[in-house]
Amino acid sequence: MQGDDVEFIDILDDNISYFIRCEHLARYIYASEQIRKRKARLVLDVACGSGYGSYEIAKYAYKVVSIDKNAPLTKYLKSNINYHQIDLNKYDILSCLNSNKKMDAIVCYETLEHLDKPKEFLLSLANVVKNNGLLFISVPNGEYEKTDENNKLINPYHLHSFSDSKIINMLEECGFIIKRMLFQPTSAQLYRNEARALRDLMLDKNYAHKMSPDTDNIHYYSRIYAWPDENKGQSYSIMFMCERRC
Repeated sequence: MQGDDVEFIDILDDNISYFIRCEHLARYIYASEQIRKRKARLVLDVACGSGYGSYEIAKYAYKVVSIDKNAPLTKYLKSNINYHQIDLNKYDILSCLNSNKKMDAIVCYETLEHLDKPKEFLLSLANVVKNNGLLFISVPNGEYEKTDENNKLINPYHLHSFSDSKIINMLEECGFIIKRMLFQPTSAQLYRNEARALRDLMLDKNYAHKMSPDTDNIHYYSRIYAWPDENKGQSYSIMFMCERRC
């Protein structure tokens, strides 16, 4: 995830709620399966963080170009993934691709809220993906973004909040057609239930981590606890699968 002191999630980090990790991984598994079905060969992973998502995509894509301000973890290095360390607020994406080839698909999860100019960034993504190419994108659901008395976002990492209509309009104005609008209400509710149980039982997070399913099975449980679907519920994030139309 973009930034210095950033929201950084790795699916193997036991210090993070198991349900949150499942939620993040499920988005990438979903995108990877669509990429496999479309036989997309060249994929851009924006704000790739530790690299776990790029590693997932690389199971099916011929080549993955991954960009983030921070270096990936070495366990996610792979021969068909090219990592680039860039500041998404300052760097021209086209410059790091070093190719006239446009992307078959782009994955950009939980990124726009961190950027100075999210719409301009979306336009830059539209410029590097093929016509009819795919965009998988998610943003936090603005309904759950808390603000202070001055209406400033409390989350220190977030510069913007997105309602359904705001992100839909932005995507359409940047040349993307929304094919699917998806949510992850189950994992969000499980996380809230876990937080309540820890509070009521006066237990710490270490107890929750100890009781969570084995991390080795996280791919399986991501499909059960966090699979994206059209039921909004109280989903923390809004996810889209889009197509670029020139």
